[in-house]
Amino acid sequence: MTILNETKLSSELKRKLTGALLRYYREDENMTINFVAESLGINKGYLSEIERGRKEPSSQMLEKLTNFMDIRFNTDESLYFNLKDKFQYLYQLYVDLKEEEEKALYQEILKHSSMYENSYGFFYFKLIEYMYYVHFCKEIEESLIFEYYNLIEKNKHLFNNNEKGIFYDISSVYFISKKNSKKAIKQLQLSEHYLSTSTSKVLKSMVLYHYIFIYEYWNFTPKALTYCDEALKLFLETMNFNRIIQISLRRATCYTCMRLYSEAEELLLDTIEKMKQNPSRFIAVAYNNLSWNALANKEYEKALKYAYTAIENGTRYYEIPLFISYSLYKLKRYEECKEYIASTLDTCELRVEIKIFLAMLEHALANDHQSYIRYALNYYELMKKDNNQEMSLFILEIICDYYRKRNNFKELCYYQEQEINLLT
Repeated sequence: MTILNETKLSSELKRKLTGALLRYYREDENMTINFVAESLGINKGYLSEIERGRKEPSSQMLEKLTNFMDIRFNTDESLYFNLKDKFQYLYQLYVDLKEEEEKALYQEILKHSSMYENSYGFFYFKLIEYMYYVHFCKEIEESLIFEYYNLIEKNKHLFNNNEKGIFYDISSVYFISKKNSKKAIKQLQLSEHYLSTSTSKVLKSMVLYHYIFIYEYWNFTPKALTYCDEALKLFLETMNFNRIIQISLRRATCYTCMRLYSEAEELLLDTIEKMKQNPSRFIAVAYNNLSWNALANKEYEKALKYAYTAIENGTRYYEIPLFISYSLYKLKRYEECKEYIASTLDTCELRVEIKIFLAMLEHALANDHQSYIRYALNYYELMKKDNNQEMSLFILEIICDYYRKRNNFKELCYYQEQEINLLT
């Protein structure tokens, strides 16, 4: 991504920035345009033209407006270009997966917020804040995210098309994280629109990459694989090793979803070998995926081996206790399974669904069949609500096996229909 070291604002851009900033502070103070115009004895239409960036206020008028709104306007133009360059650099760090450097730069910028307030760089500063919240503040209030989103959307005329494309791409990341696929795909379509004439392979590759997550979520695996191919081509051209690795991991996930277990395992093992040559933090992720792939293929010894290797490589994947406990159970290593569940519940912070699954196995080990199936059905409902097709199919197989062994054909037929619905 090219960073241009400009130093002087054009008169048109300066006019637009000044108007947008005046409008922002007026609205932030809940003042109507009528109120400001009447209070200062100026024409409402003239003030509207200033705020829209169509007319340039005289120095006297600007002073009048800033005094009325109690703004100390910083006219240092270098702040604008400083933040513009940093915004582009931050996105490049994000693309390159240099999280520590990215986070450090965000924090350095944010601690100087008072310098950027009331300056020409204000809207870049708000865009940078927005990106920081999306990438690093997962528990932030949705209302605050939308406040930033609406502010930038309202003032998007202040940014060039590449920057608008980045904004909508980053917004898609937020909605993907919230599993709001409809809004996410709308953001990606807007990003594509603004990047249609762009020559930046970096920007276009990230949009394609984020489409993969949406089609995986919708269980359109062949479509997700198509986007894997398109994104991979651009990542290869830009020599982005970490993103190439991520594409391989996503492709393997698609293979597992399509029951191509041998192909998934082969790809993951090959990817691990490449990562050993160029050390990567994604080795643990690859072993997580290998463990799940083996479990889905009922290769329980392999599932255990890969899960323990993932732990050795520092995995933080929340489903690893599920992989280990269920593999031990299916291998009839019951005492080991009991001990593992007990120690895991005592020492680990687990997500609710994992606690439910482990409780299900505890009841199976205690021959408490009614509690076993109750927890299994509870887990299924959570997976269905989460639109997690793979884990829904996994638990449905367990449920169907339970009803088959008890000759409960009514319930068996019902849950087999659920399986068919997921697969079609």
